[in-house]
Amino acid sequence: MTRAVLAAVALSLAACGPKAVPGIPKALVARAELDTRPIALPAMREETLANGLHLLALEDHELPVVTLALFWPAGDTSDPPGAAGLASLGASVMRQGTGTRGAEDIADAIESVGGELSSGSDMEWSTVQARVLSRDLELALDLVADIAQHPSFPADELEDARRQFVGTAKLGLDDPEQLAARFATTRVFGAGNPYAVDLTEASLGKIRREDVVAHATRLYGPSGAILAVAGDVDSASLLAGLKRRFEGWKGAARTPPVFPPLPVARREIVLVDKPGLTQTFLRVGLPAVSRRDPDYTALMLANNVLGGAYSSRLTKVVRADGGKTYGVRSWLSARREQGTFWVSTSTRTAETVATLDLVLREVAKMRDGGVTASELANAKSNRAGSYPRRFETGSDVVGEVVTARLMGLSLDHVTDARRRIVETPLDAVNAAAKK
Repeated sequence: MTRAVLAAVALSLAACGPKAVPGIPKALVARAELDTRPIALPAMREETLANGLHLLALEDHELPVVTLALFWPAGDTSDPPGAAGLASLGASVMRQGTGTRGAEDIADAIESVGGELSSGSDMEWSTVQARVLSRDLELALDLVADIAQHPSFPADELEDARRQFVGTAKLGLDDPEQLAARFATTRVFGAGNPYAVDLTEASLGKIRREDVVAHATRLYGPSGAILAVAGDVDSASLLAGLKRRFEGWKGAARTPPVFPPLPVARREIVLVDKPGLTQTFLRVGLPAVSRRDPDYTALMLANNVLGGAYSSRLTKVVRADGGKTYGVRSWLSARREQGTFWVSTSTRTAETVATLDLVLREVAKMRDGGVTASELANAKSNRAGSYPRRFETGSDVVGEVVTARLMGLSLDHVTDARRRIVETPLDAVNAAAKK
């Protein structure tokens, strides 16, 4: 029997950071001091059109390639109650037809130049993206502009997408790890929370084409959307072409979803029986913070110590010393409005209770005792040292900037992250862990 386990425990984690590690010579500490300089972003040209569409262009001539992505600040959380999957269906079918192009026309056009075209949604936003050689930029711009402004949502393509989504939902019922995540998410957020989206065969079956069209009309207008282009382009002429294609786009401002307060954390265990399996998949979860919360950096560092790195406490206690599992990890899922903290692992069914006990002991240890100075120093080195790798290409840079904007963060959160990581004090981490 496999049991997917959720234990909701009262916990918050925050961040910290000592200036020196006891026992290490000051000269060595000075040489190993972490770089806290702001990330120097390449020049970007930006402009907001009268209809509310924000344009962003970054020149990167290293390769003859261009990536363009149109983001709407509306995703799966916009689904009305009882209609889970509405945004996902609409976004996935958006690229399958317009008023003047059929699905085959669009596919032939992008494939003829060896490009890529996609559309879809996740929890926070929806997007249409294209990647082409720079010589084919005009074609990509024409396709993205047509798809964004004139989607036709063909009935046959919609039914194909529905069948695929239903198939995925059915497969999820046979996957114990997905079942654990599904039940845990609903319990921690509460069933009525937009973040507790639960796509089922029943919810997908209720959605009609007219529902998709109406929902897309409400969500996918220009106001608040971001169109970002990075690559081998001339930004001045590019912005002129973007304005020509998009400044006449009309659409009403969308209404953001309402997020009720997260349920008060309490110890609760949910058992989901899957007869015939010899393993148990465990998901331990609790309410945490949003991406915009002042404690975010602190929590991220504390999690690095607890279970966010291979050398973490959970790996040592549950895997190396306890021999209960091949892998265990924890992470902070900090979304725009709310967040959650998770621990995930699997073990032999006979070891379920012992494994869960080890996990909860480490969570309690983090709450009651926090992290040590040396643990925090390692976490800071890990996080601050790896941060520049997120800016290796122009597309990477644009992705970081757009994500920050959609999360409601200033550009300082992108450029100044290393300093915030390194300067987060130890007492802040431990105070937040106790809270």
